[in-house]
Amino acid sequence: MTEQIRDLIAAYEAWQSLEITHEYGPLRFYAAGEQVQELHRQLIGPAVAQVNETTQKGADGVFRAIAPSAWHAYFYLRAQKQYLFRSGKPLGVPVDPNEQSPGEHLFFRGQRCATWPFQSSLWRKDEAGQALERHAVCALSEYFKHYFVSDQDCAELSAKCFAQHYGIATDIADISCDPDVAIWFATHPVDKECPGGEANGVVRAVTWAGQASTAETVFLLPPPFVRNVYLQRGLFIDTSRTSGLMPGKVVLEVRFPTLSGEEFQVIRANRTIEIWPAVDESEKALVEWARAVAAKCSSMETVQEEVASQRADSKLPDFWLKKELFERDKQMAEWLSILDWVLPGTCVTASPSAPGEPGPMRYTILDLKVRALVRANPTFFRALVYATEDSNFAGNFQVLREVVKIARQELS
Repeated sequence: MTEQIRDLIAAYEAWQSLEITHEYGPLRFYAAGEQVQELHRQLIGPAVAQVNETTQKGADGVFRAIAPSAWHAYFYLRAQKQYLFRSGKPLGVPVDPNEQSPGEHLFFRGQRCATWPFQSSLWRKDEAGQALERHAVCALSEYFKHYFVSDQDCAELSAKCFAQHYGIATDIADISCDPDVAIWFATHPVDKECPGGEANGVVRAVTWAGQASTAETVFLLPPPFVRNVYLQRGLFIDTSRTSGLMPGKVVLEVRFPTLSGEEFQVIRANRTIEIWPAVDESEKALVEWARAVAAKCSSMETVQEEVASQRADSKLPDFWLKKELFERDKQMAEWLSILDWVLPGTCVTASPSAPGEPGPMRYTILDLKVRALVRANPTFFRALVYATEDSNFAGNFQVLREVVKIARQELS
């Protein structure tokens, strides 16, 4: 490992550990402003410039770059995310300071082998295997409908997201708001070689607008017992209409060596995040049960009948009891916390306030994206609208006030 990479690892650890006085999406204000500027001058800026020198736009419109390490890739990807978040301009297009454009969001997908296609897990299986996985998801949906929430859309959402993160294949492909999460996936399992001797991992970046006419970027908000989504700040691309492939617009692709001798770890607020924690016993039991039901049933209808029969005989797994799904108020309070990173990650952008303006940020709420978020999660937003009916959204909640207003219009 070179001295530059060791210094950049230290810069990443410092960057993610310093006290943040205000944060929204990729924009941050630090208590130790001078220290941050020095990190940029000495290490972060040169690393981004080094990757930028390799960046080329292909005939397909995709920008491709080679990074010397995962840490070079992180700072480069974060710089691109911030550029798009503030300017709304496509990568490679200079910002006109006299032109006001709404920002845009970048989402990231990391893969261990750069030659792997951008494909959902369900479509890597044969037809019989796909049927089994769909039946397992159906079993989970029926389970959550009985023990968590009766609304069909919420039960199906919970089932699909739980399945995706706990080993049952689905037709949604994972992406993240955070580039370091994608880099973690591109570097793990540690020291595992790719087929054909491929030595590079890859992070691909997409935008919401780039998928609108093909494989739609859907903003699903699973309940808090799907804990991996919260740890990974995960979102999804729905590939059900495209045979599992993501044929929409990839705007950026960054490759980097994954066997660098130092393991990449995600750090937030001076804490190392366990991106893929071990499955606990109740989660494991629920997955095994769903697979057993799927193997036993020949159709969605028989899955529903089997779950109803087991419920009548009190034979369903006790996941609902272990995770306290019956505590609806507690679940909803934790569930609402997802908006802390989803709103700036999907449908709200910001820029530093001009001198003399109140507050450190001025926000732009992107109406079309808020409405897409509401349509994908109607039960969640009905609960949010109801829970905030008498709130005046004082202080720092002006963004939430506008989001709730749009949600109320969309739901009506």
